[in-house]
Amino acid sequence: MLPAPPALTPDQGAILLTGSAGTSYAAGVSREHHVSPDDFASCFQTLRTFSLDVRLDGPDLADTLSALLTAWRASLAGIDPWEIETSATITWPSRDVAAVETLVRYGFAPMADIAVRGRVVPLSAEVTPGTQIREAGPSDVEDVVDLQLEELRYDAQLGTCTIRPGTAAALRTRLTSALDRRDGTILLADHNDEPVGLVIIDLPPRTEWITSRVGVSRAGYLECLSVRAGHRGRGIGRALVAVAHERFRDAAVDVMLLHHAVTSPLSAPFWHAAGYRPLWTHWTAHPGTSMFTAPH
Repeated sequence: MLPAPPALTPDQGAILLTGSAGTSYAAGVSREHHVSPDDFASCFQTLRTFSLDVRLDGPDLADTLSALLTAWRASLAGIDPWEIETSATITWPSRDVAAVETLVRYGFAPMADIAVRGRVVPLSAEVTPGTQIREAGPSDVEDVVDLQLEELRYDAQLGTCTIRPGTAAALRTRLTSALDRRDGTILLADHNDEPVGLVIIDLPPRTEWITSRVGVSRAGYLECLSVRAGHRGRGIGRALVAVAHERFRDAAVDVMLLHHAVTSPLSAPFWHAAGYRPLWTHWTAHPGTSMFTAPH
């Protein structure tokens, strides 16, 4: 399901890097990204992020990638190696394990997967009696915000999310706009008339930002699944995903995508059971690692 890799094209401000090992060669484009702490996107990245888009060719991929990462580290030599709001990221095909040892050696850790489901598989929607699933509306904004914040707080414990002072306000603005569309992409699970579960999905064309990660033209994206801690294990999450899958089927998407934390003891087994498999893995190096400091 991987797309054909596009040509590396350095845009303004980007840096083209190369490396080699024997008859193997590497090229990469390094880009610097900045985000405001008031932007909702800052929940999922540091305020200053360096990304590397990589191409490798030849029989010795590990050593070639090592040469490229050494060149990348040299290009970042002027960066404060202990600045906490700085990180380096590489998004790597999950099944391409030949590079993993090199990434780990340079201080990268797998933080999140982009998981993919190739076709809609019916899921059991049986839930505890007294639970109903419905489309959320504008009047539900506070419950929707609260449920997504609960999911974000859980991921913050895993190091894959940062709750900032402006996160709640940014999330409320984002969700208010989404609820006003009334397009059936935000669903609530009510138990005895109390909202206890949430699923948010995106449909084409709103998924164009991630469609380039797969070799299809129409992708659905599952943005959030959240069930209150006291109501987990009752089939609510599974029922919400079953209804989300119905929405994806009705929209005739080719694949379904989502992000989940690699280290989450809840997300990884749940999504595996639902038929999702890792397609891409986000590898991140933080300050103090060998990516930002010269090797001893």
